[in-house]
Amino acid sequence: MSADYPYVMTVDKFRDFVRKLQTSGKPPKVDLKYIKSLGYKSSNDERFPKPLKFIGLIDGSGVPTDRFAVLRDKEAGKVRMGSYIKEAYADLYSVYDDAHKKGAQALANFFSANTEVGERAVGAMVATFQALCEFASFGEAEPLDKVQTPIDTSAKRPEPPRDDVRPVEIHVSIQLSIPPTTDSEVYDKLFASMAKHIIKLKEGQPWLSAERLNVPIYLRRTLTASYHASSPRSPARLR
Repeated sequence: MSADYPYVMTVDKFRDFVRKLQTSGKPPKVDLKYIKSLGYKSSNDERFPKPLKFIGLIDGSGVPTDRFAVLRDKEAGKVRMGSYIKEAYADLYSVYDDAHKKGAQALANFFSANTEVGERAVGAMVATFQALCEFASFGEAEPLDKVQTPIDTSAKRPEPPRDDVRPVEIHVSIQLSIPPTTDSEVYDKLFASMAKHIIKLKEGQPWLSAERLNVPIYLRRTLTASYHASSPRSPARLR
């Protein structure tokens, strides 16, 4: 047994008609006479009461029911309108619980399978259902960009600087390896050159000291050259 789903052939005019109902007074009847009084005189416009009857806004004779008030309430009325649509199209919502979000093809497949009308009428059923949904709200959650994320006030603040924190110290170790030799003059020139450059380095960088450069004790005291070689074949090293 097929269902008798309503449809109108002039959907744009039907939307305009519903908007006029939202701003007009409550009529005694929504019948052909009333429809023509609002300027809708085409034979296609005569189908306008059918969708309103289907969702219970008017009764079988066109008299507005208590539900008709949803058209005048643009806030809470939209939610109630959504519930009336779900109730009237219960079979559709049993297949698609979000039928108001479905595309035309999915809706056409349902109406085609559950009615005995032609393709043109099925397309009109889809358009009529979608037009009714435009005047309803179905309780979807707010978009994510409107949801405010609570601020976490429990985060720890950065600790103030501590007075007992020691500054970073840089230590440089000097180690030289030279070929074995018994010529003491080689070592004399080597350490004399080291002493000269260490003094220049210290003058250019006051924060440097012989201690931080890890210079041998005898060079710190006298800045004179000396040498040490473990054997004629072993490399000389600073101690």
